[in-house]
Amino acid sequence: SLASVMVRFVLTAGAALALAATTGISGICRGLAGLGVPRAVVTQLLLLYRYLFVLLEEGLRTLRAWRLRSFAPGPPPLRLFVPMAGRLLLRTLDRSGRLHMAMLARGFDGRVHAVRPLRFGPRDVAFLAGWTFFFAAARWVDLSAWLGRLATGGLP
Repeated sequence: SLASVMVRFVLTAGAALALAATTGISGICRGLAGLGVPRAVVTQLLLLYRYLFVLLEEGLRTLRAWRLRSFAPGPPPLRLFVPMAGRLLLRTLDRSGRLHMAMLARGFDGRVHAVRPLRFGPRDVAFLAGWTFFFAAARWVDLSAWLGRLATGGLP
């Protein structure tokens, strides 16, 4: 049971990472908006992705500043983690305020505007049909046994 859950988790996480790597966050958000996901959720996801890198950059700057001032090897001790996290929170809140003001100055109105509209074309139909056929075959045919017989030469 645990192995089954872990395999499903790895496959789901792998599929999500493959989707994000091949489509990009803006394409995923456009697709979610096209599927009818509320605009607020789509905007939050897009801004979360954008601000995640801002938070990471601020965290690395804080860590670099600690290392330059402490001359201690390795990570900071646990007793310093809470003050460093507090400073990181204050710095990211300040920076996010500046970023929000810059977005408003550039005309951000809470909507993510698409550069090009989404279209469902013949390539998309072929892709959907191919994967539907594969998943139906995987559901009704024991593919692992069939591949095992193919690999060992047991197929007629």
